[in-house]
Amino acid sequence: MAWRFKASKYKNAAPKFPKKEEWISEVSTRDLGQSCGNHIAASCAYMAFNIDSGGGGKLAILPLTASGKYGPNLPVLHAHGDFVSDFSFSQFDDFLLATGSHDHRVSIWNLPDEDMMEGQINLLEASTTLPQQESRIENVLWNPIAENVLAISTSNVVKIFDVEECREKCVLNDHKDQVQSISWKGDGSIIASSCKDKTLRIFDPRSQKVVQEGCGPQNIKDSRAYWLGNKDQLLSSGFDTSRSREVKLFDTRNLKSALHSMSFGTSTGVMMPLFDEDTNMLFLIGKGDTSINYLEVSESSPYLTENSVVRTEQTKRSGIGAKESSGCNGGRVPVIVPRKTYRDFHDDLFPPTSSGDPVLSAANWFSGENGQVKTISLNPERRENVVCQSEANC
Repeated sequence: MAWRFKASKYKNAAPKFPKKEEWISEVSTRDLGQSCGNHIAASCAYMAFNIDSGGGGKLAILPLTASGKYGPNLPVLHAHGDFVSDFSFSQFDDFLLATGSHDHRVSIWNLPDEDMMEGQINLLEASTTLPQQESRIENVLWNPIAENVLAISTSNVVKIFDVEECREKCVLNDHKDQVQSISWKGDGSIIASSCKDKTLRIFDPRSQKVVQEGCGPQNIKDSRAYWLGNKDQLLSSGFDTSRSREVKLFDTRNLKSALHSMSFGTSTGVMMPLFDEDTNMLFLIGKGDTSINYLEVSESSPYLTENSVVRTEQTKRSGIGAKESSGCNGGRVPVIVPRKTYRDFHDDLFPPTSSGDPVLSAANWFSGENGQVKTISLNPERRENVVCQSEANC
């Protein structure tokens, strides 16, 4: 069965990590053990991450081009009165950020342009604040195709909001314990969740019904449900009964048994999954680990082809940014894939990616319409008519 030994085209890829002087240093990050969010997010203009602060409700906001020492000069968004548990940039606007907090609130921010950041960010006020919830917010996540559609989780409930109208439109309350993660399918039609009741669920949010459910990790103290783009595949990460880190791959049409499972040894840090649907590359990063696991995903056995990158620095949090139409770099760490020539454009390494344009309005999505993400070519010769969201990224 030769297919079992099929090599990934990325098998001999070599990452080129930035030099020390290109790092961002002298930033005071905080202990993140008290919430379920990923604690770092990026658009094609900015990155955002939690910082250690007396009030607990602050985020650092830096341009993607940032490097060097910051110390007390770090641009800070005073977002909430308590710990910021999760935050998410809109796929359609590099400057639109949603934040959720232990103060029971969700806020929407229109960030200033980079040249106005230093003078405005400390005084910035939220453009919209959603109705206050009864419990702290754990997750916030924009719909991938519909503009102004935001999912949040609080306690044992997932809610879907029309942000433009500042209205709660859907409530998913079938969970029997705290919701720990939420993940949209790539076409934005259905949403998955993981929960402390050790169950993975898939909802049709507009009918407010569970369409699939099954068993996740056996010890689900800190779990993730992560949809692999628009595939019928869902990844769960957590711990088994012996506290070994466990990752399972499911067919979303049947969550009763896993297609594939992997173990990554004992550790207190859960594996954080990140998926690039364009290249079918899955990154698994453990909190506190000094290695990054990357795998190529397929829709047939063996499903996951393993590779890995070893680092010398501990990873505390991780995020994946958009490539999209503004022409920004898709990753902050360059990876060299061996090829006979580096002058030609290689379509298999740089397939079409999301255009960054919404497919549906919130009203159309809530009325039941569906669609697919709009894509564009990354080949420079085919991108003459692409308009950047931010001139700084062109």
